[in-house]
Amino acid sequence: RTPAGEWVVPPNRGVWVPAGAKHSIELSGPVFIQTLYVHPTVQADLPLNCAAVNISPLLRELILHAIACGPLDQRRPEQARLIAFVLDQLRVLPAMALQLPAITDPRATHLVKWMRAHPEDQSSLKQLARRADMSVRTLERLFLHDTGMTLGKWRQQLRLLHALRLLAHRRSI
Repeated sequence: RTPAGEWVVPPNRGVWVPAGAKHSIELSGPVFIQTLYVHPTVQADLPLNCAAVNISPLLRELILHAIACGPLDQRRPEQARLIAFVLDQLRVLPAMALQLPAITDPRATHLVKWMRAHPEDQSSLKQLARRADMSVRTLERLFLHDTGMTLGKWRQQLRLLHALRLLAHRRSI
């Protein structure tokens, strides 16, 4: 989670978090995490925003090798080449559509909190707008402005991420 939203990262995937980004991590189910830290001075042309990403088998092995080596030193030629190759792979990471953008408008935060607690709810858009004490049009405009998604698309993404968490706990969806 970041102030910009949240991501669910399925097995054998990764999450890119730029240096300095305020974030928190919540683990669902049995998890094995490998973390690669990239010094901010070498992040110049890496993504500026968080994203769930597909990790190729090659990059996975490079990350495991880099972690096994410990902190890498650019002054050592073999490690400088490894750093450069890992950075090349990070620059072309394909992003996955597993983000739930945050709602920043205070008028919608109560509704968002309720929808997170009740992802299975089948209320209509009209019912949701009534719950938020605003018109359907205003609610749709707020979601589109804050998230770039319609409320329906945002809600679908919320349910998808909720289902992935349930699956991680080996529960039925």
